[in-house]
Amino acid sequence: MAFVPVTNVAEFNVRQTLFGQQIENTLYLKNPSAWDATSLALAATMVRTWWIASVVPHLSNAVAFREVFARDLTTASGIEASDTTGAGTLGGFDGTSSPGNVAMAVSFRTGHAGRSYRGRNYISGIPVADVEGNGISPYWAAAIVAAFEGFITEAVSSGFAWVVVSTIAEGVLRELGVASPVIAAAVTDLAIDSMRRRLSGRGS
Repeated sequence: MAFVPVTNVAEFNVRQTLFGQQIENTLYLKNPSAWDATSLALAATMVRTWWIASVVPHLSNAVAFREVFARDLTTASGIEASDTTGAGTLGGFDGTSSPGNVAMAVSFRTGHAGRSYRGRNYISGIPVADVEGNGISPYWAAAIVAAFEGFITEAVSSGFAWVVVSTIAEGVLRELGVASPVIAAAVTDLAIDSMRRRLSGRGS
């Protein structure tokens, strides 16, 4: 797909390993001004600190954190940064993990309707103890939602805005991506989602 610039927005890939398979979750932050090496590294550190403190404790210890990889999306040749502090940190739940494809979708809300104004992450490494039939324990889901709600405040306190990015409108690539601030996180239902690419041999 052709590159679509998003002014003053950077992409942050939270990279982990589950059952030998590499898994990622992507978040976007907008900087009030242009990114430079210092601000991008600071943001990557903020994302890493928050993820390890707020999300990782709820995951099975079959999950291992690897890094936060960041890229400025203002131009196709935007600067990059990586934060590997804490690499090898395991999930905080000492118990069996659900298979790698088992995931829960967390939706990011901006207060506007339409696919261009919603985002999501699929969280894997769900403890078997928190899976009930074909659904997720409401208590586990609430803990993950609370973690992402906290990210809104974490971003603001560091001088950034957590945003949802849209690079396509009605099936056509935009000339310039649109970034909309996230105001809430939610789980719309507790049904298990399946991420086939997170199974061994299916993806990266």
